[in-house]
Amino acid sequence: MLSAKAIENKIIDKLKELPDEDKKEVLEYIGHLKSKEKEKTIKALKRTAGTWKRLIDVEKLKHNIYSDRLVSTLTNNSNHFERISSLNIISSAPQKNK
Repeated sequence: MLSAKAIENKIIDKLKELPDEDKKEVLEYIGHLKSKEKEKTIKALKRTAGTWKRLIDVEKLKHNIYSDRLVSTLTNNSNHFERISSLNIISSAPQKNK
């Protein structure tokens, strides 16, 4: 059995052999197939939209998302500061001349 890549290469080779007018027709058909697939996807999304309603607490979900982001940000910043200070890039406060 041929791999998807092998089949794709054979198709591309055959397309290269076609006259320009036929190439255009094939490419238009491929575009048509892609748009039909896109339409199917959009219809499926519209059918399922809102089906999760009342299954989760939206406010709790939002709270958890923002909390996770805050923890991630604080952790990343503190680690970054520790790495920089360990490299002595950040010096201590300037000392006053006596």
